[in-house]
Amino acid sequence: MKKHFWLLLLGSLLGSFYACREKTPHHITPPEVSGTQTGTATPSENSLLTTRALVTIDYLRVRRQPDLNAAEIGHLRLGEAVPLTGEITQFTSPIRLRGLAYQDPWVGLILPDGKRGWVYGGGLGFRGMEQSVLAETLIKKRLEHFLGASLAEELRSYAQHFNEVRCDSTAFAERQKKALVLQKQIEKALNRHFSPGKSADLPDFYWLESNFPTFFVQYDRQNRRLRIFQNYKALAREAKRCPGTTDDALADWYFSLYPQDSLEADFPVYVLNDREQNKRYNTLGDGKTLAVFKRMHELYINSDRYDELLLQWKTRWLNDLKNPDLPFWHAPEDAHSEINAILALHSPLFTEEERGFLRSLAVGE
Repeated sequence: MKKHFWLLLLGSLLGSFYACREKTPHHITPPEVSGTQTGTATPSENSLLTTRALVTIDYLRVRRQPDLNAAEIGHLRLGEAVPLTGEITQFTSPIRLRGLAYQDPWVGLILPDGKRGWVYGGGLGFRGMEQSVLAETLIKKRLEHFLGASLAEELRSYAQHFNEVRCDSTAFAERQKKALVLQKQIEKALNRHFSPGKSADLPDFYWLESNFPTFFVQYDRQNRRLRIFQNYKALAREAKRCPGTTDDALADWYFSLYPQDSLEADFPVYVLNDREQNKRYNTLGDGKTLAVFKRMHELYINSDRYDELLLQWKTRWLNDLKNPDLPFWHAPEDAHSEINAILALHSPLFTEEERGFLRSLAVGE
């Protein structure tokens, strides 16, 4: 009799449990995201350190469960700092945010009223926040999605080397050479996942920039793609902690190429971009190109550390001189005078054939 009583009681409790489970409501895709849910909504049981995160998109939806179809229990504003529960899902969801196709997990958080909910990881960042296992996990997953496992590992190795290795006479140059290779590879990989929308607002790229010191992401409106540029002020600070003056000379040369804000841009100092007319001009004749070549010449003859980089830039400048779509902005005689001043440096940067081309250009042939 007792056995039947306990079986009946157990059945009643199980029936009540399933009857009270919340049904999943019909989902309306919020305006800032698109995508479909993949996998099952099973939070990770791993205990990750609780931390805080910054909201990187406006009106980030907070849901009762880690699922796009789950009930919405609140929303968060851009720039809000929110406490996290330390939970992160083992599965990921493909969602596009501000033109970028994320494949992030969901993250548990605590709302101001004490309620616990879930937000999509792609809407969170950690710029200036205390790091944690959760933050590291989310960033690692994001790097591997956007860059692929191999390139992501190369980047993490570069970041570790940049932050930990003491600088000697060659370390800075080796890191800079590696960085310029990574710059092209990362930019190409990132654009595979990018499709610009109506808004030119970009998501927070802290997860990338924190692993790629001295570089930052910008949106190239004209070509509708992402570009990765270098912050030469940050590079100069790094050069100063290294012995010798060669690395400082490299930074000075970069400053002469990009004097405005000391940030790399689409066009170096000798190119004038007329946005209204949609035309570009070579500014040869104002002395700025000569200043660039004086620094290049000194750097080239004093060290072979950056020969490859300097020769690449010389070739780019010569090709720009030959470009009929890049006419002189200043009077021809001023441009010719500056070419002669560059030739007077007698720089080994130029071959005899290149000097002949410059001499013919200087006399207007």
